[in-house]
Amino acid sequence: MAESCLFDEQNELARAYLNRAQHANAIVDDAGFYYDKSIKLSEKKRADLFVDNGECVIVKSEKGLETICIVHGDNTCLNDRIRLNTVVTDNLRVYSRDFVTIHKCGNVPDGSHI
Repeated sequence: MAESCLFDEQNELARAYLNRAQHANAIVDDAGFYYDKSIKLSEKKRADLFVDNGECVIVKSEKGLETICIVHGDNTCLNDRIRLNTVVTDNLRVYSRDFVTIHKCGNVPDGSHI
């Protein structure tokens, strides 16, 4: 009887982990292998977040690290996924299938200290 109780608790924990992506700005990282300082989102997800093509956004990891990136549209990307390049994944210390959040950023002048 105790085993079935533990099994139910594990299911609850798994469901709670998967339900974290209910927020519009919490997106799962997908593998992207390109080297510019940009992220790729689907057209629908960009419309949900009110982010235009070429706009600057702040990407935050679960560990509290953040970086600024430029958004580009990608029709091959799924709606609940984001494609981060290898430099951004190293800066945020995230791996494939980790959650990141996206927030709009104001104007960022070139070469300014953040």
